[in-house]
Amino acid sequence: MKNFVKIFGMIALIAVIGFPLVGCDNGNGGGGEGPKTLVIKDIPESIRQISYPASGSIGIIPVGLSQEELQELYDNPPDSAPGALFNNYDITVSGSGPYTVTFPLYSGYDRRWTGSGTYDVVYGCSSTGPFYFIRSVTFSSGTTTVSWDDAELVTLE
Repeated sequence: MKNFVKIFGMIALIAVIGFPLVGCDNGNGGGGEGPKTLVIKDIPESIRQISYPASGSIGIIPVGLSQEELQELYDNPPDSAPGALFNNYDITVSGSGPYTVTFPLYSGYDRRWTGSGTYDVVYGCSSTGPFYFIRSVTFSSGTTTVSWDDAELVTLE
């Protein structure tokens, strides 16, 4: 339960920073065109085994946070944020390795995220890591697909 609270708290902190960006037109589309879904393809078996089922999460965060800013988000999470928890009922996993995982994105527990623009995606395998970044993902249509090959490991303490 403590891990769940910390993960959800991390997502919530991201929201405090992310909501103002989602609500304003920054030249990348502003408010959005309906609920967003993130598809990550080519997830290796080693990552899938530590991620599902688990208390991990996907967080949608502002582009270009430094390691220190990311650590601050992790240490002092906000109340809600765009993203998905791995135990959501509507996440789907397909393939037999490498895997494709489809994450419907939410703002809070029950409201689908409708934002658009370019964000970094943080993929937390559990509340204690490992954590991976997929940088500069553009959300414009209902479904955005990225490859695990673009992920980089980030160390948080």
